[in-house]
Amino acid sequence: MKWVDDPKWNHWQSHGWSNYEQMGDRALQAVRDIIEPGQKVYELGVGGGAAVVPLLLAGYEVWGTDILQTNIDETERQCAQHAVRFRHGIPETADLAICINVTQHMTRLEVFALFKHLHLAPRAIVTFRVGGGIDSEPPRLVDMLDWRPEQFEAAAYEHGWLVERVDDVGAERWARLRRRAI
Repeated sequence: MKWVDDPKWNHWQSHGWSNYEQMGDRALQAVRDIIEPGQKVYELGVGGGAAVVPLLLAGYEVWGTDILQTNIDETERQCAQHAVRFRHGIPETADLAICINVTQHMTRLEVFALFKHLHLAPRAIVTFRVGGGIDSEPPRLVDMLDWRPEQFEAAAYEHGWLVERVDDVGAERWARLRRRAI
């Protein structure tokens, strides 16, 4: 599978990925560990489609949103290149919600709001950065790059989620969440 070779995607190296395709492959594996093809995945923050395209090609029904229209356009362009289509929007329910490489662009309050948006699914995957910031990023982002696992777990719990497992992947942690009874 050929991914974007455009220099604008070089930022993936700062996230611990050698390329865009590697991040998509990791997302696909994480989803496969939780749900079966044919089930519905909702991605908050589709970016340029790194997770969307592999999930669609593997047989998942994928819905997604992004705050930037340029990201939606790029995701649709990537989908068209692979003759697949994702649904832009928020489904009423999903089998799994994912939020990959997004929290480092948010303040803590924005992440707290994000936990509420995940509630349309019983399970979720959320990535977060650990161990320091990127010097070139604005100061508001550095706060998000320094989550300690116990802080993330406490925030998730406060907003209705139990952290089932956290995997270290490069400079990121991939947290599997399960909605808890409140």
